Amino acid sequence: LYKSTRKRLLDITKPITKQLIIEKKFISGILKKIDKMKGNHLSAIIAGSFGKETNLKDSKDFDIFVLYPPSLPRDQFIREGLEIGQKTFKGYFWEKAYSQHPYIRGVIDGYKVEVVPAYKIEAGDSIISAVDRSPLHLLFVKKNITNSQKDDVRILKLFLKKIGCYGADSSISGFSGYLTELLIYYEQH
Repeated sequence: LYKSTRKRLLDITKPITKQLIIEKKFISGILKKIDKMKGNHLSAIIAGSFGKETNLKDSKDFDIFVLYPPSLPRDQFIREGLEIGQKTFKGYFWEKAYSQHPYIRGVIDGYKVEVVPAYKIEAGDSIISAVDRSPLHLLFVKKNITNSQKDDVRILKLFLKKIGCYGADSSISGFSGYLTELLIYYEQH
């Protein structure tokens, strides 16, 4: 019963190969576009659930982090981050959003995309902005969570969504994607 129930839940939650191929191509195009832009950024990466491979079927939600050297002054970091975000969405809907600092989010070809500036730090370094730890979360999950655990994360996310507890944004104040990943990781260790 467990195996058949798990399989049915994964049929509901796990992206199919065709979806992943399309989305990887979409994200690759955006990352290349950002990498070609002038500025002090070091690179752009896909993080969040898609980057960690714990995304849900048809989520259409992508978190792109534009990484800057820690030596870049904060005002320049914010200004360049906003400029790159706006250029990324040229010709598409975008808006300025706020976390600890402003960033740009919008919709491109039906996909919700956030372009967030972050300082590139190493594990053990002090954060400069609150989002600096997100790329480290990505590395932890990619290194430590198995494919089977990623599927368990998807099932947990589905459950949390159904009871209205998934999403760390202020409108929900629930479980973040990273917290669900940690719960699965530590439950099995």
